[in-house]
Amino acid sequence: MYDETSLHIDKVESDYTDEEKKQIAKNKKLEATKGWNDLNFKEQKERGYDYVCKVMSNYPSQKDFMPGFAESLERNVTEGLA
Repeated sequence: MYDETSLHIDKVESDYTDEEKKQIAKNKKLEATKGWNDLNFKEQKERGYDYVCKVMSNYPSQKDFMPGFAESLERNVTEGLA
């Protein structure tokens, strides 16, 4: 789906995959190590840091977002009406 209007929705805990949750935990440990902030991006990446996006959006890089969002919205609306 293409839309000129960008849409960003903050993820809640249940929106993260198991892989993303593991990476978030790993990132937190890495961020707590001494000298972490002195490392450049490449050095951080080499140590295992990988950014996990905190939002869902309708940008092309997140093309799977809209179908799931539409299904979730429909389910929540229809359950709310029942």
